[in-house]
Amino acid sequence: AGRRFQRAFQAGQMTGGGECAFLRLPNRQRPTGAFEVGDNALDARRAVGQAISRLGGHGSLPSNAAWFVLGLGLPVKEWAQRVRFGQGRTLSEEVARGIVIAALAMLATDQPRRRGAPRLPSC
Repeated sequence: AGRRFQRAFQAGQMTGGGECAFLRLPNRQRPTGAFEVGDNALDARRAVGQAISRLGGHGSLPSNAAWFVLGLGLPVKEWAQRVRFGQGRTLSEEVARGIVIAALAMLATDQPRRRGAPRLPSC
């Protein structure tokens, strides 16, 4: 499940911008100067978007873990130090590992995120 997410993330030309990245990642430029994304990249972005939705949508801890750890390859320890939730609290590395494992399990089984789980601030 993690490798499938990572392949879609790479094929979709995603970067570190969270939900904002869906809006601004071109792979070629039209003669008019407008950017265009190829069909394969769009399909991959849809797959990433569906996975993010299954994990609770942008702002949920599992989707944030998937984006940064699985997609961008950030080490769990570094993600735990960077992520903030609730009233600006950070995560312990053990809790962060558990969130990544839960995200992988959710991606593998297509189970939606439990309602009421902590959410992250939007971008």
